[in-house]
This record gives sequence, C-alpha cells and structure tokens, in this order.
Amino acid sequence: QAQFPQYRIDIRASLGLDDFHQGQLDLALRMGAGDWEGLNSEHLLDDYLLVVASAKDASAPKSAAEVKQARIIGTLEKWSSWSKAADLGDWVPSFDLFCNDNNLAMQAVRLGQGIALTRLSIVHDLLLAGELQVVGGIVAPHPNRYWLVWPPRLDGSVKLHHFMGWLKTAAEQSQQQMQSYIQGVCGAK
Repeated sequence: QAQFPQYRIDIRASLGLDDFHQGQLDLALRMGAGDWEGLNSEHLLDDYLLVVASAKDASAPKSAAEVKQARIIGTLEKWSSWSKAADLGDWVPSFDLFCNDNNLAMQAVRLGQGIALTRLSIVHDLLLAGELQVVGGIVAPHPNRYWLVWPPRLDGSVKLHHFMGWLKTAAEQSQQQMQSYIQGVCGAK
C-alpha cells in the first residue's frame, strides 16, 4: 500500500473460487495447477508439506514412523506426498480432531493438542520463532502451487503490472527463505 497508495486493496480469504466475470474482482492468489478456464495465470511460489508439533511437546514424535501413533489434527492438506517422502507408502492417518482452517489447526498444535500436516508457507515464522518443530525432518513438495490469476480484460493494465512486480518480488523472497529453511534445518535437498 505504501508503494502504490493510489490503489485500493480489498483482501478476501476464501476456500472457494471467486467469480471474475462479475467485475468485482481484479486479481486473485490461487493454489492449484494454474489452469483456470478463461483466466490468465502466472506462477508465483512453490510450497512444501511437513508435519509439525509444538516445540514444547517433549512427547512429540521424533521420526516419521512415530507419526502413526501420534494424536493427529487433520487439515485440508492431503498426506500422500508426505507419506511417500517419509517412506510410509500410501499411509493416510485417521484424525483425532479436524480443522478446515490451518490457522486453527496450528493454534491447536501450538497448544500441544497433537501434530498436523501443513504448508511451510503457513508455519515458517512459527518454526523460526521456536514455537513449532518439524517431525522427522521430512519435507515434501506440495502438489499444488501458488498463482496470480486475473481476467484477460486486465492484460496491459498498469495496475496489474505494478501489483505483479511487487508480488513477484515478495514471492521470490519467500521462496528463498523457505528453501534456506529446508536446506538448513531439515537437511532436505
């Protein structure tokens, strides 16, 4: 906002896909494959899946194999790529608690209510602050990516150019920070 005060920014968080055709929406950040019919998209960021526990929980699993016996808080994230990276095959857990909102799930994890599979982009700051720990040092690529999405009517727009430039810079910084974390703390390649 400080860099481009002439633009009004209206941020809405939603699990659903907003409709660009009604004209009330100019841009969106979406997670997916990047192929939304009738819309343009540009890749912004890759993300990663990891299982986290409270840093204060001394009884938290130390290895991927121990995850199977832990109290698991379910989120909307799918376990298949993490399970494969952890050499657990197609294992999918049953959940002791389920949260359709990652922020609520991470709060429960921070309070020691269990462990959860989440995205590194969501918990990066909590890991750096020492509030959460990674279980087993296993990090798997998320099957989806973050995209900037816009309707073709905005092609060539100065507003789109400004926002895209700012957002791409921020996304590159986030990507570098996540890569550094993965390499430094988790020992992943």
